[in-house]
Amino acid sequence: TVTWQERHRIVDGVKLFCWETGSGLPLLVLHGVDGGEGLLPFHDGLAERFRVLAPSLPGFGRTELPAWMDSVDDLAYFLLDLLGDLGGETDVLGIGFGGWVAAEMAVRSQHRFRRLVLADAVGIKVSGAETPDIADTLVLQREDAARLAWHDPAAAAGMTWPGAPGLGEAELTGVLPLWSSCHTTTTYSGPTIGH
Repeated sequence: TVTWQERHRIVDGVKLFCWETGSGLPLLVLHGVDGGEGLLPFHDGLAERFRVLAPSLPGFGRTELPAWMDSVDDLAYFLLDLLGDLGGETDVLGIGFGGWVAAEMAVRSQHRFRRLVLADAVGIKVSGAETPDIADTLVLQREDAARLAWHDPAAAAGMTWPGAPGLGEAELTGVLPLWSSCHTTTTYSGPTIGH
């Protein structure tokens, strides 16, 4: 069993909540948009090999969002200052939104990284200027969205979809939050459709 310490680190005047444990080389784990509230089982596995630091990013969980921080750029520079406080090179694992932030950090200051792992990173432009990288599932036809969002598109057959014929405003208001939460955690690695 891994015992985690709950700490607050002061970085650029911000009180950053962080879970920490383990020994060895430091590993900074940056959560996705659905994280920051607690630890997941994989954190314990990482702590068997690394000194893990898993912060609750500013604006998530137990860390306040400072008024001056209003972009991914600001967050990247803030976390680079955290790496500077740690000293030496650090391994960084970015998941989802945290992957985007980690990539932005690496572009700005590679010398602080020993290794970088991006898992299901969002927000990263990897194709040409005219090729979309992220499908907007709210503007796709039902069949195209199901094909992109589910391993088995038939599993979506019984869903009520935004834009479905006969869908009233009250039903739509109830469907959109579920639809959005479902799609923020869905991974996709095929070709993109949409804009």
